Amino acid sequence: GNDRPEMIVDFVRSLPDQSVVVFMLHSILPNADPLCGKDPWSWEESKFETLCAGIYDMIRSGTAVSIPLMDIMRIASTRVVGKCNELKTK
Repeated sequence: GNDRPEMIVDFVRSLPDQSVVVFMLHSILPNADPLCGKDPWSWEESKFETLCAGIYDMIRSGTAVSIPLMDIMRIASTRVVGKCNELKTK
């Protein structure tokens, strides 16, 4: 399927600079868990570990940074408020 960790890492690597990617993971289950693979929102531990390793390699090499979602939202809201204030003065 489209949830192969290598495919996701390759996609992130292909994005232009300054792109923002948010990972929302619902459930990470051991591969042997009886519910693993039964729910489209769950992911196998082994896939998660591979994804984390690929993202970590990008961070370590300086091609990506990890920023908490709350910080991204603060940056975005500051830019939006600034733009709104700019438009008000025109």
